[in-house]
Amino acid sequence: MSAIKRAYHKEDGSKLSAAILQHLLYAMLLTIAGCDGKSDAPSMTDSHRRTFRRFRRAVDAKFAQTRTVEDYAEAIGCSAKSLRRACMMACGSSPKALIEQRLILEAKRLLAHTGLTVEVIATEVGFSEPTNFVKFFRRHGGMRPLDFRAKFPGAQSG
Repeated sequence: MSAIKRAYHKEDGSKLSAAILQHLLYAMLLTIAGCDGKSDAPSMTDSHRRTFRRFRRAVDAKFAQTRTVEDYAEAIGCSAKSLRRACMMACGSSPKALIEQRLILEAKRLLAHTGLTVEVIATEVGFSEPTNFVKFFRRHGGMRPLDFRAKFPGAQSG
C-alpha cells in the first residue's frame, strides 16, 4: 500500500504513471491472493488454513452481496471468532478488513478499466445507494471515485 501511495503522489498524468499504478494495484491483488493460508506461522493449524482458504473463496464469490463477517462465518461453517483467529494468523488482518480490501480492489479495477458510471459500479460492488459507495470509497480508497478514475487516462469518465 505504501508503494501505491508513493506512486499516486508522484503521478503526473502520463501513461507511464498510470501503468505504474495499474501494475502496483495488480501486485497488491497478487499479494492478497498469496495470503491464502501459506503462512509459515508455527501456531497456524491446518484447520485455520482451511478456514482461511474457504473464507477467501467466499469473499471472492460474495463480496458484492455481503460485507458482514458473520455471514461469511456462517457460509463456511465456523464462528466469527474462529474466522477472525484464522485471518489474523494467516495474514495479520481482520476478516472485515479483508472484505473491504477486496471490495475496494474491485471498485478500483472497474473505475480504472471500464467506462461504467459510479452509480453502476456502486451497484456492481453491492451498494444500493451511490452516495454510500462514494463515502466508503473515500474512507478506504483515500479519494473520490472519479478522482481515482482521473489517474487512468484510458478510462472513460462516467
